[in-house]
Amino acid sequence: MNRHFIKVKHLLGELVLSHRKGHLKTSITTKEIYFQKPNHTYHILFDDIVSIVPYRTAAVQDTFHIADELKVHSQFSQELYKVKVSEMVVLNRHGRYLRQDTDIILPLSDRFLEKVNQYTDLTGLPVQS
Repeated sequence: MNRHFIKVKHLLGELVLSHRKGHLKTSITTKEIYFQKPNHTYHILFDDIVSIVPYRTAAVQDTFHIADELKVHSQFSQELYKVKVSEMVVLNRHGRYLRQDTDIILPLSDRFLEKVNQYTDLTGLPVQS
């Protein structure tokens, strides 16, 4: 385990899926999602997710932002998605902060999206080309 990831002490639900690729780790429980980058953890309850939609960029981009403050360099093969949340908790080495009405742009796998669909009341729609 990367010693720079902030340890999550209490999960609200049962851990369903945890995946790490490079410097980004995602974990899903039956009630919440954690996105982790070294020294930052983003905690989102399923009830606070407004939408998850594909995110298209004009150019091929390997750098994107999480919550306007953190750059992530991606080597992911997955598509990018914009996760709109009404609120989330950001944990870093300096404390715990509440962010409201935030968009997060992340690479998400099909498996991750399947689990989100399974444990939330979000409605999955087919993507039109």
